[in-house]
Amino acid sequence: MRKPSGRFWSDYAFRTRVFAILAAIINLINVGANIAAAVAYASMWYGSMAIYYFALGALRTGMLTANRQIGRRFEEKRQGKAKLKMYLACGISLVVFETALIYAVAEMVTEKITSTGEIMAIAIAAYTFYKVILAIVNVKKTGKLHDPSLQCLRNINLTDALVSVMSLQVTMIAVFGTSGELTTLTHVMGIVITVLTMAIAVIMIIQAAKRLKENSYEEGR
Repeated sequence: MRKPSGRFWSDYAFRTRVFAILAAIINLINVGANIAAAVAYASMWYGSMAIYYFALGALRTGMLTANRQIGRRFEEKRQGKAKLKMYLACGISLVVFETALIYAVAEMVTEKITSTGEIMAIAIAAYTFYKVILAIVNVKKTGKLHDPSLQCLRNINLTDALVSVMSLQVTMIAVFGTSGELTTLTHVMGIVITVLTMAIAVIMIIQAAKRLKENSYEEGR
């Protein structure tokens, strides 16, 4: 069977950025759905998730724009350092977002989540599975490329997928489960997801700071 040709199929970095743009568009639809649910059910949980997803989408778009500007403004030798600074900024931004996520989790704990119906639950499930699969594929492939800009997009997608798993669980239990299950499972999942996403952000900051220090040392030699 003949393999597809063209830059999209041969250039993984280009393909990753195309998928990141598509993810940003789909994310806006997801934000709209959460806003609609927040208004329809007077829910602070769906409102806080809409804000979180919007912020994450804005960060993804900002990183794509920054990467494009780096390619235009810097020569190849200076692009590596600029991308490391972008990676550091991404990690710091994620720390801020995950701190805000604590508020969303607190709302989830205290609020009785209203059922949004089976159709929305199925839609959220399909969207979540798509993001989880994409995140896993990106983790495997970008680890081999050592490109900070791609690793930044990978970690944003991974964070997005983890939070979506939590959101899916809340929705599924609200539709199909009982209040007892909601109280127990959701609390545990909320804490686990918050710790994992915060860990990703902190590791990014440590990695970026270490690599920038090594870069500065090599330049000073």
